[in-house]
Parts: sequence; C-alpha cells; structure tokens
Amino acid sequence: TNINLQMNYWCADNTNMSEAFLPFSNYVKKLSEFGRETSQKLFGAKGWVCNHTSDIFGRTGVHDSVGCGFFPMAGPWLCLNLWDHYEFTQERAYLEEIFPVLKGSCEFLLDFLTEKDGVLHTAPSNSPENWFYYTENGERKSGMFAYSATMDSQIIRELFFKTSFACTLLGRGRELVKVLEAALSKLPPLRISEKYGTICEWIKDYEECEPGHRHISHLFGLYPGETINKSEPEIFGAAKKTIERRLSHGGAATGWS
Repeated sequence: TNINLQMNYWCADNTNMSEAFLPFSNYVKKLSEFGRETSQKLFGAKGWVCNHTSDIFGRTGVHDSVGCGFFPMAGPWLCLNLWDHYEFTQERAYLEEIFPVLKGSCEFLLDFLTEKDGVLHTAPSNSPENWFYYTENGERKSGMFAYSATMDSQIIRELFFKTSFACTLLGRGRELVKVLEAALSKLPPLRISEKYGTICEWIKDYEECEPGHRHISHLFGLYPGETINKSEPEIFGAAKKTIERRLSHGGAATGWS
C-alpha cells in the first residue's frame, strides 16, 4: 500500500471498468474499521491508519520490517483513490458512503502531525523505499527515517483539501473544514535541491543512496496528485529535472516509475 494497490486501480474508471473499482472501495472501508484499533494502540490517535502491507484479514500494523513496514500515509493515499472515483462518477450517494473514511483518515493525520516553529511535521517519516546519506559526529551514515518526507506533505495536502471540499458538497463538517484549512496553511512547502535543482525528497537536502531508485515518491504531487503543475514554473521545472536525474541513473524499471 505504498503504491502497488493504489496504482492497480488508477485505470478502472477511465477504461470504462468502474464496476471493477467497487471491490477496492469495499476493501478500504473495511480496512478503515480495523485501522481504528491500530491508530489508537500504535499511535495514540483518533481516526484510522494502515501501513505498508495489508491483506483481507485487516492487517493495518507495521509488518515485514520497521524501515519499509512503517508507512502511515498508506491510508490517506487509499482515500485519494476513493475521491478520484467520486470525481469520475459524480455520485453524491457514493460520496456520502466514503465520507466517514475520508474524515477518519484526516482525524488520524491531525493527531499524528507535530507542530514545530509554526510548521506541522510528520515524525517519524520515510520516503518509500529510498535511503539517504547523512553525517553524524563526522561519520557518513545512511538511514530511512527523518521527519516530513516530501511525499507525506503532498499526500496530506491533497487529502485535507479534498475532504474539505467534500464537507462543502455535503453541507456538513464546518468545524472540520476550519481545522483542515488551518492545518493546510502550516504544512511544509516544497523545497528545491541546491545540489541538483530537483525536488527535495526529504525535509533536508539529503543525498539519496539510490539516485535511480524505482520509486519517485517526492513527485506524488505531480502524479497522481495535482499540486505540482505549470502554475508554479520553478517547481514544475524541478520536477522535470527530478525525472531526468532518475532516468540518468538507470531509473524507470517499474510501472510506478
């Protein structure tokens, strides 16, 4: 659920197979029920969460490994697929059906986010499934965990905006809208690498361990998201350079790429 499940349903609606999306939708609704316990017990948070791996039995905790297995952005990302289906069908009844799922995911994020110097951060945070180099006490080391990986704020921005819009469409959740709008104004902005002119993958301009990594997580806002576009030429240009850098180091070996 750090790309695979979502990606396999991107084409359902626009290839005239909307009925094939319904099992996915039902699955996420059920997953959100299991995820409430994980949110409460693992994070001490409201709402629901799932991580890197799931199954039909409701697996929502951290599995397989700590590094890759921890990915609380999976739930918000799954919600964005649900929203896309609504946008395509424009079925109000469906929006009513998925609204509690969207709201529950937002509730988790609002509890999970930590404010520092007026900015809301995710911590801990990783950028699936890449590693970065850093220096500690003069020694060069590598790691996966930082805070506020670029992908996190992009996913959160998309979900908060779209859930706020859903509240308006359905005529409910006025207080939630206020909270979401306040949180949106405090999310970290995108940064451009001073080294390469690319979009920074992490909150700091770390050097990635795999420049040709198969994931391009920090371009979530370009696709499948909508926040990186031609309205901001500098950011849009940096996104192009990000793709060029990945390709020049042997990237694009997977469907995600």
